[in-house]
Amino acid sequence: LSELRQVLNSNYEHAYAFIKERMPRIRMFEMEATYLAWIDVRDLNLDNPVAHFEENGVGLSEGAYFGSPGYVRLNLGCPREMLDCALERMEKAYNKVAG
Repeated sequence: LSELRQVLNSNYEHAYAFIKERMPRIRMFEMEATYLAWIDVRDLNLDNPVAHFEENGVGLSEGAYFGSPGYVRLNLGCPREMLDCALERMEKAYNKVAG
């Protein structure tokens, strides 16, 4: 359990830094007792954020299902290589709309 917590915390910190540095128009919130990152993409003005990111190869959970349209959730409970792949695909999708 201790090792799992270390991996999740490390993945969170890695994803947070990546998003803050390379996708400044979106915001990732502090992790609260789960392995899911809560990400605000409202500034991208996307009609369907999940579909936009899926078109670019990354599957995210729809925030509207949890009462927060314009937000998405990213699973951090994965190997770092998989997380990096997802983040790079998110950045590609981000760049298509953020310029």
